[in-house]
Amino acid sequence: MKISSHMGYGTKSKANYVQHMKNNKYCIYTQGFEVNSPRVVEAIFYECVPVIISDNFVPRFFEVLNWEAFAVFIPEKDIPNLKNILLSIPEEKYKKTAIESGEGAATFSLEPKACEI
Repeated sequence: MKISSHMGYGTKSKANYVQHMKNNKYCIYTQGFEVNSPRVVEAIFYECVPVIISDNFVPRFFEVLNWEAFAVFIPEKDIPNLKNILLSIPEEKYKKTAIESGEGAATFSLEPKACEI
Protein backbone atom coordinates (compact mmCIF):
# COMPACT_ATOMS: atom_id res chain seq x y z
CA MET A 1 0.00 0.00 0.00
CA LYS A 2 1.46 3.35 -1.06
CA ILE A 3 0.50 6.61 0.60
CA SER A 4 1.01 9.78 -1.43
CA SER A 5 2.26 12.99 0.12
CA HIS A 6 1.59 16.66 -0.66
CA MET A 7 1.30 17.20 -4.41
CA GLY A 8 2.54 20.79 -4.60
CA TYR A 9 0.93 23.70 -6.46
CA GLY A 10 0.36 24.71 -10.07
CA THR A 11 -0.89 23.13 -13.29
CA LYS A 12 1.57 20.23 -13.25
CA SER A 13 0.58 19.38 -9.69
CA LYS A 14 -3.11 19.45 -10.63
CA ALA A 15 -2.45 16.92 -13.43
CA ASN A 16 -0.53 14.72 -10.96
CA TYR A 17 -3.37 15.04 -8.45
CA VAL A 18 -5.95 13.85 -10.97
CA GLN A 19 -3.67 11.00 -12.08
CA HIS A 20 -3.14 9.91 -8.48
CA MET A 21 -6.90 9.93 -7.89
CA LYS A 22 -7.49 7.80 -10.98
CA ASN A 23 -4.71 5.33 -10.12
CA ASN A 24 -5.67 4.64 -6.51
CA LYS A 25 -8.21 2.24 -5.10
CA TYR A 26 -9.00 4.41 -2.09
CA CYS A 27 -8.86 8.17 -1.54
CA ILE A 28 -8.73 9.32 2.06
CA TYR A 29 -10.92 12.17 3.20
CA THR A 30 -10.54 13.81 6.59
CA GLN A 31 -12.61 16.70 7.81
CA GLY A 32 -11.00 20.08 7.50
CA PHE A 33 -12.25 23.54 8.31
CA GLU A 34 -15.37 23.22 6.16
CA VAL A 35 -18.37 21.03 6.82
CA ASN A 36 -18.32 19.66 3.28
CA SER A 37 -15.51 19.57 0.79
CA PRO A 38 -15.31 18.84 -2.93
CA ARG A 39 -12.66 16.18 -2.23
CA VAL A 40 -15.22 13.44 -1.61
CA VAL A 41 -17.03 14.26 -4.85
CA GLU A 42 -13.68 14.39 -6.70
CA ALA A 43 -12.82 10.92 -5.42
CA ILE A 44 -16.15 9.58 -6.68
CA PHE A 45 -15.80 11.41 -10.00
CA TYR A 46 -12.32 9.92 -10.57
CA GLU A 47 -13.56 6.43 -9.58
CA CYS A 48 -11.57 6.27 -6.36
CA VAL A 49 -13.49 4.85 -3.40
CA PRO A 50 -13.68 7.58 -0.74
CA VAL A 51 -12.49 6.64 2.74
CA ILE A 52 -14.18 9.06 5.11
CA ILE A 53 -12.40 9.38 8.45
CA SER A 54 -14.76 11.05 10.88
CA ASP A 55 -16.85 10.38 13.95
CA ASN A 56 -19.68 12.72 13.04
CA PHE A 57 -19.61 13.39 9.29
CA VAL A 58 -23.06 13.67 7.71
CA PRO A 59 -22.66 13.24 3.95
CA ARG A 60 -24.56 15.41 1.53
CA PHE A 61 -27.85 14.00 0.29
CA PHE A 62 -27.67 11.18 2.86
CA GLU A 63 -31.47 11.07 2.80
CA VAL A 64 -31.48 9.80 -0.80
CA LEU A 65 -28.01 8.31 -1.34
CA ASN A 66 -26.78 5.11 0.28
CA TRP A 67 -23.25 6.32 1.04
CA GLU A 68 -22.35 3.00 2.66
CA ALA A 69 -22.63 1.43 -0.82
CA PHE A 70 -19.89 3.53 -2.41
CA ALA A 71 -17.72 4.84 0.43
CA VAL A 72 -15.85 3.44 3.41
CA PHE A 73 -16.40 5.09 6.81
CA ILE A 74 -13.68 4.85 9.45
CA PRO A 75 -14.03 6.18 13.01
CA GLU A 76 -11.25 8.54 14.10
CA LYS A 77 -10.13 6.12 16.83
CA ASP A 78 -9.26 3.57 14.11
CA ILE A 79 -6.76 5.80 12.27
CA PRO A 80 -3.79 3.78 13.60
CA ASN A 81 -5.36 0.66 12.02
CA LEU A 82 -6.31 2.32 8.71
CA LYS A 83 -3.89 0.32 6.58
CA ASN A 84 -5.02 -3.00 8.07
CA ILE A 85 -8.69 -2.04 7.75
CA LEU A 86 -8.34 -1.21 4.06
CA LEU A 87 -6.21 -4.29 3.35
CA SER A 88 -8.83 -6.47 5.08
CA ILE A 89 -11.61 -5.39 2.71
CA PRO A 90 -12.19 -8.38 0.40
CA GLU A 91 -11.50 -7.72 -3.29
CA GLU A 92 -15.11 -8.54 -4.19
CA LYS A 93 -16.43 -5.97 -1.70
CA TYR A 94 -13.94 -3.40 -3.03
CA LYS A 95 -15.05 -4.06 -6.63
CA LYS A 96 -18.73 -3.73 -5.68
CA THR A 97 -18.00 -0.49 -3.80
CA ALA A 98 -15.92 0.82 -6.72
CA ILE A 99 -18.74 0.06 -9.18
CA GLU A 100 -21.25 1.80 -6.91
CA SER A 101 -18.84 4.72 -6.58
CA GLY A 102 -18.54 5.00 -10.35
CA GLU A 103 -22.30 4.91 -10.70
CA GLY A 104 -22.54 7.53 -7.95
CA ALA A 105 -20.36 9.83 -10.06
CA ALA A 106 -23.36 10.42 -12.31
CA THR A 107 -25.22 11.81 -9.30
CA PHE A 108 -22.46 14.35 -8.76
CA SER A 109 -21.96 15.15 -12.44
CA LEU A 110 -19.90 18.26 -12.99
CA GLU A 111 -21.55 18.92 -16.33
CA PRO A 112 -24.57 21.23 -16.25
CA LYS A 113 -27.72 19.74 -17.74
CA ALA A 114 -30.74 21.51 -19.15
CA CYS A 115 -33.85 21.34 -17.01
CA GLU A 116 -37.37 21.15 -18.31
CA ILE A 117 -39.71 23.80 -16.95
